[in-house]
Amino acid sequence: MASAHRRNNFMERIKINGEWFLEEQEIREGIANAFKELLSEDTEWKADIGSLQFDQISQEEAEILERPFTEEEIHGL
Repeated sequence: MASAHRRNNFMERIKINGEWFLEEQEIREGIANAFKELLSEDTEWKADIGSLQFDQISQEEAEILERPFTEEEIHGL
């Protein structure tokens, strides 16, 4: 069954960035390199989050969040 699917999934040739690849190894390397290039591209636009203002919780609120849950909170008693 696997070999039947392999025949259907065969790629005779592929064009990547304007260049044709015909051999199986070339196709594999071409696809891998194209994805590496896409994933490592330094995009021109980057989100600037340095000027964002976030609300902060108080020390008391932080301590409440760190304490263990009570039985009442768990079971809703």
